[in-house]
Amino acid sequence: MFLGITLAGHAVSQDKSAPAKAVPPVEIKGHHIGETVQEFTIANGTPEQLQQCGDFLGDSSTQKHYAKIKSSTSESDLKFKWRVDECIKLADALSGEPTDFSPKFADHTQARMKFVGNKLVAIYLSFPETQPAVVPAGNFGPLLSFDEVLRDLTAKFGPPDTLGQRQMQNGFGAVFTFPVASWTTRPDVRVYATEDQSEAVTHLTSVEIQDRAYGDTILQEQKDRPNALQ
Repeated sequence: MFLGITLAGHAVSQDKSAPAKAVPPVEIKGHHIGETVQEFTIANGTPEQLQQCGDFLGDSSTQKHYAKIKSSTSESDLKFKWRVDECIKLADALSGEPTDFSPKFADHTQARMKFVGNKLVAIYLSFPETQPAVVPAGNFGPLLSFDEVLRDLTAKFGPPDTLGQRQMQNGFGAVFTFPVASWTTRPDVRVYATEDQSEAVTHLTSVEIQDRAYGDTILQEQKDRPNALQ
């Protein structure tokens, strides 16, 4: 056990107790909403990661070395601390704690995946339309326009329930119009796609794929939040 954390008892297998879904899960970059942390590591091609992290965190020398190098900034020590932190994140996710992972894909797609209750509840993806000047070519994922992302999402989820535009104004008073699309009537997930701007990229399409029950919880929390101006 490391820092009060253990991975014991977490077999690398599918969760047989999970209730059957009303519709087959839609696969996104090899993953799907509702998958467990165990399934996540298998889909990433690292099924041995659970056992390795369990052995690593359970080794007394790991904790001693971690405490010893806590303030070190050497490359080797930073890599060691990163490995410890990643294994702790894995243990947190297995125990049901809200945890975010950023898996690495062969095409460098920018992605973040959120787990709550040992279940993947949200997938966030970003697709620039143009190559950022500050990032080496090919290291920021495929270059796609909003229309191209919309086409790919439609192939996965069917036509969007809403397709519209939103306006934003910058500090100089200039008004920009960006397309938005949403899929909100499916029984399993909600999907949102929005185009935006960033400092590095002129046009950037952000996609959020959200477990419906998790999304309901977020919406209820927002509804119940007291008005800060009252």
